Amino acid sequence: AMELGMRLVRPKLGWLVERAAELLAVARASGESSGAVLVHCWRGGLRSGAVAWLLRQHGIEARTLGGGYKAFRAWATAYWGSVEMPPKHARTRVRGARRPKRDGRKSGGAGGAG
Repeated sequence: AMELGMRLVRPKLGWLVERAAELLAVARASGESSGAVLVHCWRGGLRSGAVAWLLRQHGIEARTLGGGYKAFRAWATAYWGSVEMPPKHARTRVRGARRPKRDGRKSGGAGGAG
């Protein structure tokens, strides 16, 4: 599984670092960021930890969300209670979270890295 994952992800790593740097620069310029990128995955933290390590190797301060999004959501639900979510068709997209297609073009689909 790890070998397959690396084969699929390796071509996108350079783009990932470049895009994180671009988004951080925009956030800093608009005063929206303290200078760090927050990286998270769905639950455990193995993938987000690896991405944070990669970003740090390229001079980008990166932090991870301990326990992943799943743990954060459980904490938020316990803290605030159930919060009504917008309808599924009204999904929002993280600014700039477009993935490159295999040939380098950008896809237009919704969603983010995950």
